[in-house]
Amino acid sequence: ALIPLLHGDIDSPTAVAVSKRAFDVLRIPYEEGMKDGLQLLKYDKGDAYAAHTDYFRPGERDPQGNMPNFDTKSPQASNRYATVFLYLSTPSSGGYTTFPNAAVDPQLNDSESVATGRDAALADSWVETASRFYNSTTAWEVTLTRQCFASLAVKPKLMNAALFYQQDAMSGELLPQALHGACPCFEDVKWGANLWIWNRARLLEGGKTSTSSDFVPVTALFYNREGVALELAYSVDGGETWTALMPVPVGDSAGVTTYHTHLWCLTRPDGSEVRRWAIPAPSEVANADRIAYSSDSPHWRAVEFGAEL
Repeated sequence: ALIPLLHGDIDSPTAVAVSKRAFDVLRIPYEEGMKDGLQLLKYDKGDAYAAHTDYFRPGERDPQGNMPNFDTKSPQASNRYATVFLYLSTPSSGGYTTFPNAAVDPQLNDSESVATGRDAALADSWVETASRFYNSTTAWEVTLTRQCFASLAVKPKLMNAALFYQQDAMSGELLPQALHGACPCFEDVKWGANLWIWNRARLLEGGKTSTSSDFVPVTALFYNREGVALELAYSVDGGETWTALMPVPVGDSAGVTTYHTHLWCLTRPDGSEVRRWAIPAPSEVANADRIAYSSDSPHWRAVEFGAEL
């Protein structure tokens, strides 16, 4: 599964140097409180990350369960402003960062760093490869692969980086064009690192400044112990709205990277809910490699890498 190997390095010399360089590129003064910690990522063969935005929606709770002002069209609001993704390896193929909602300039051509998504035959070929790899034509990774080769995408290349904005700099409007996903590699491993920079110091309830520990990601596994295939869905607004993420076949599991207070549930084909869970605080998870949930239990348990539930 996708493994976040470094959870928010905010103060090591390397992380500070990389962060300061990112602030320079954005042409804004460096301020520690305006960034999340640098996160190192390893994508094994077949690993992918569904398309998402990095900003918090207005009214959404942060990973600590607070509800700051994330509406950056209003004064004093704070939210993620830009994402810098660093490519730390050059996979032999695949591993693109895709932007399904982005407009493609007619004058932009494919290059060693960018794919325009205009090659329909190439997209068909990759979808066929993905279908064989996942032994499915309906897996969410197959759908993502289609997006990867039918949309604007950045190709991974060692020492390159992708910079994209989560907000409009003038109006503060959050940008749906920032939707992006991590495309799978099928032959080797991809390494990367991401840094989120905010429009102002991150604020929690009561005006307290947050720290990188407030945004520590949690790797969670969800096991299907039922007799039918289930659907995994998540909510970031306390269960008011749900987003279906991926199917989980009988006896199989799904792995995700998530945050404290996010809700997850497994549902049956008829839409009825089997069980739901709230992701625990980082302090509760302690030093667990991963946490695992099973459809037949309301509790989570720690799981070491390579271990079965």
